Amino acid sequence: MRIGDRFGTVLRTQGSGRELVRTNVGDSRTRGVELAGELVVWAGDGAALRAHTATSFYRARYTSGTVVADGANRSVVGNRVESVPTVMSRSGLAFEQGRRTLQLLVSYVGRAMPTRSTRAPAANGAVGLVPAYTLTDVNAAVRVARHARVRLGINNLFDRAYFTKRPQFYPGPGVWPSDGRGVQGVARACLPTIPSPVPMTHAVERWSRCRCARDGCCGRRLRRRGRVSACRCGGDGAA
Repeated sequence: MRIGDRFGTVLRTQGSGRELVRTNVGDSRTRGVELAGELVVWAGDGAALRAHTATSFYRARYTSGTVVADGANRSVVGNRVESVPTVMSRSGLAFEQGRRTLQLLVSYVGRAMPTRSTRAPAANGAVGLVPAYTLTDVNAAVRVARHARVRLGINNLFDRAYFTKRPQFYPGPGVWPSDGRGVQGVARACLPTIPSPVPMTHAVERWSRCRCARDGCCGRRLRRRGRVSACRCGGDGAA
């Protein structure tokens, strides 16, 4: 993937002095491979164990451009593109048995550059490589009823300390620490589908008495559905 005219900052001479100008500074190219797959490791007795992964490998480099660094404009040709890790992987195992599910997810993010121009870390932490990190999450779920499910999850199981950015501006130079271990629980209930009511023209039944006005009339109740029924006396059974 090629991206042209990326945005950045350069020094330009204006009259007798120089000033910082934010403008288009160069082009970059990213190459990579993305892999994804799922495998049934074991299955039997109403249970199954599955393994899955989604992994990407990237090589992102500047092919042209100049940015300001240490008070001067410097070429970034060949430098790594900022915030693009070398490797990203989400892999895990999932065990399912009846109403129960247990999942283990391991996430790995390779190191990345926070800026275009430097690798050496600074005292204020605003520049330098963003180290690689690995996180482990665990989730368990149980379907307690036909339309109800309970889930419990632990994020960052081993409470790893890591960060993903080195901001140079707000909220100040340094690193942004990410969340430590966290526990979350979710209870979900879905209302069953309510069938549509039967149209009244099909559901209502009307009854009437036989009124044939003959001697010995049966007097039975006659059911009508949009029409007049006959009674066994021979009358029309009109209500």
